[in-house]
This record gives sequence, structure tokens and C-alpha cells, in this order.
Amino acid sequence: MKNKLLQTNKGFTLIELLIVGAIVVLIASFVIGSLSNYRNEQTLRTESLAVVSIINEARSKTLASFESSVYGVHLEDDSVTLFQGATYSLGDTDNEVHSLPNNLEIGNITISGGDDIIFERLTGDTSNTGGFDLMLTTDNTKSRTISIIANGQINLN
Repeated sequence: MKNKLLQTNKGFTLIELLIVGAIVVLIASFVIGSLSNYRNEQTLRTESLAVVSIINEARSKTLASFESSVYGVHLEDDSVTLFQGATYSLGDTDNEVHSLPNNLEIGNITISGGDDIIFERLTGDTSNTGGFDLMLTTDNTKSRTISIIANGQINLN
């Protein structure tokens, strides 16, 4: 009789294992969701800076009269293209195309003159003022606005 009293149940019940499993799944889904949001925001921040850099490169090449030409930037939903000359020519071998990651897109383009930003030699000014948004395709509320002012300066908000 003493042996039965001293005997204890060792191990876990099925209910205990299910509860612990559910808690682990909840914590994992929260962590994965947070990391995904963080990664998307970092991609948005990094690509915004890259797009601004491409626009500034076009302005710098124009100011330097590189190859005695003006330069511009053409915007599409999924890419930004640095081009040489006063007009954009699709398929030109000199075009430098920067494709955006799949989770980003360009939208709300309000640039005077269309989808191109072309800079003037010697001054770096542009008549293509306005702006556009670089936004997450998964969450359009998360975006960065890039504005171009007449003197060719770029603002990133």
C-alpha cells in the first residue's frame, strides 16, 4: 500500500501539451509578424534613399556636363531609370534601370510634364517639379514621399 502512495505520475498530459503548443504558436506568429513589418519598413527606407540617390546622380551628371549632355530620370510603377538626353527612350542601351523589390511600387506621380525628371545644364534646375510616393504593396499606408523642387533639390518625407 505504501508503494501506491509514494508513486507519482511523471510526464505531461495531452491537455498540458496542447496548451503549451498553442502558446508557442501565438508567440511565434507575433514575432514573425513583427519581423516582417520591420523588414518591409527597412526595405522602404533603403529603397527611398536609393531612388533619391539616382535622381541626385542625374542632376550631378547634368551639372558636370558629363558627355556634354543632360540627364533625367524616368519613373515607372516598378522601376526608376536614369537616362541620357532630353527625352526618355525605352530600350536605350545607355539607360541605367533600377528595379524595385516586389513589395514596393511607385504611385501618386504628380510631376509636371509626366513621368520624367530632366535637369538643365549649368544650373541643375528642372521644370519637372512635383513628387511621387514610394509605397509598400502590402500596406499602402506605409510610404515615403519624394518631392522635386524647381532648383533641382530633392526632399524625402
